[in-house]
Amino acid sequence: MCINEMLIKLREDATLSKKELTEKLNIKYTTYANYEAGIREPNSDFLIKISKFYDVSIDYILGLTNIKSYSNQNLNIKEEELTMIKKYKKLDNHSKLIINSIIDLELQRNKPH
Repeated sequence: MCINEMLIKLREDATLSKKELTEKLNIKYTTYANYEAGIREPNSDFLIKISKFYDVSIDYILGLTNIKSYSNQNLNIKEEELTMIKKYKKLDNHSKLIINSIIDLELQRNKPH
C-alpha cells in the first residue's frame, strides 16, 4: 500500500473528514489533500505528527510493516481492544466516568464466586 493510500485508510478508520483532520493537526487542507492524492510526498515532520496522532509507527505508514505500533506489540493488545482504546481517548471526562463505572460493574458481575 502506498503512503497516500495508507493516509486515506487511517483517516477513514478514524471516521474523520479531511477537513476535520487538518483542523486537528493544524495543517493546510490543500497540503494534506495533495498527500492523499499522491501529488506530494509528506515530509518527515508530517510523518512524525501523523504517526503520533494515529498512534502508529512510521514504518506502518510507509508500508514497511504490518505492525501498527511497536509499543502495542509488547502489550499483546488485540486489534479490537486497540480500537476501543482509541474510541475511549476521544471521550470527554464525563463519558469516561460512565464507561469506567460500567466496566467496574461488569468486572464485579464476572468475578468468580
